[in-house]
Amino acid sequence: MPAERTRQHTTPVAAARRRRLRADRARQLADLLRHQVLGGGFPGGVLPHEEVIGADYGASRNGTLGRALQRAGLDPEQDIHKLNQQPAVGASALQSGSADALSQFVAWPGLLAFQGKARALYDGGALGLPTFHGVTVRDAFATRRPAVVRAFLTAQREATRYLQSHPVDAAQRVAKATGLPPEVVYLYNGAGGIATFDPTLKPQLIAALKKDVPVLRAARLTGPVDVDSFVNDRYIKQSYGKDYPRAVRATAHPSPDEVWLRGADRTRSFAGPQALLRFVAEHRDRVRAAYVADTTTGSRWFADKSVWVRDGARLLPFATRATADAWTRQHRGARPLSYAAALEQAR
Repeated sequence: MPAERTRQHTTPVAAARRRRLRADRARQLADLLRHQVLGGGFPGGVLPHEEVIGADYGASRNGTLGRALQRAGLDPEQDIHKLNQQPAVGASALQSGSADALSQFVAWPGLLAFQGKARALYDGGALGLPTFHGVTVRDAFATRRPAVVRAFLTAQREATRYLQSHPVDAAQRVAKATGLPPEVVYLYNGAGGIATFDPTLKPQLIAALKKDVPVLRAARLTGPVDVDSFVNDRYIKQSYGKDYPRAVRATAHPSPDEVWLRGADRTRSFAGPQALLRFVAEHRDRVRAAYVADTTTGSRWFADKSVWVRDGARLLPFATRATADAWTRQHRGARPLSYAAALEQAR
C-alpha cells in the first residue's frame, strides 16, 4: 500500500498517539542534553547525533520492570507507555504528574518516599532474582596494565571495609558528595542496606546475569552473549588470595531492623519489628530514621513508609501494599493498620 494511502487511513487516535510519542521523545532528548551540558559534557560545543542519544536511553531499560509487568499479565511494550529517562528526569516527571510511576534501582525511589512525594508500588525482591552492579575492564587494558586493575580492586575492597566498619560516617560522606539525604543513603549503604558491596563473583549472580541475556536480546540491545566467557574472576581472585573461596560462599546477613537517632554516630539494632516499634514510640522526637525488612521479601524500607499488618500478636512490615495484601489473603484474621496505630499497639 502506498505510504500516502496508509497515512490517509490512520485513525485520529493512532495519529495522536504518534504525536504524543514524538513530543515525549523530544522532551527526553532535551532533558538528557540539559543534564549532560550542566555536567560539563560537550566542551567543544558539538552535540551528538539524535540516534546516539536515543541509544543511551535504550541502554537504560529496566529488566526488573519488564519481568514484573509480565508476571502481572501485562505486555511491557504494548500495555504501558514507557519512557527511558535519566533518574533525576524521571523523578521530576513523577512529581509533575507527567508520569504515573518511576522504575529505578537506587536511590531515587527511596528519596521520593523519604520526602513523602511517592510510595513504593512494587518490591523487586518479589522476583527472587539478585541485582548487582559489576566492574568491567577491556582485555587489552588489563593485559597492558594489570597493576592498575589490581590497585583498583584493592582500593575497592578497602573502601568496602571502611563502609562496613563505619556505616553511618560513610553514609554521611556519600550524602555530602551526592546531595542525597544521609537517611536515604543509609537505606542502601548502611549496615543492613540493600547494597552489600561484596565484590566477589558469586555463582548466583552469574546465573542471574544469564537470565538477563534474553531481556537484552528482546530489547534488541545485544546479540547472543556467552556469559561464562565474559566473566573473568582472575583479578579478583588475585586480590583475595587464598581467602577467595570462603568469600565467594559468604552471603549477606538478613537486614537488621535499625533506628538512627538524631545526633547519634551509630544506629541501634533490634531483634524484630515489634521491638523497633516500641523503641520508636518511646523516642519519637529523637528518631532520625527507622528501617525494617519486608516480612516476605526481606527488602529494607523506611518503617514509617512501610505498610503494616497485624497478624495475631505480631506487627509485620511490608515494603508495598501488594506484598501486604498477599500476606493478608493467605493469613486469616490478618489486617492492615497505619504506622501510627502500629506504634500505639506496640507499647
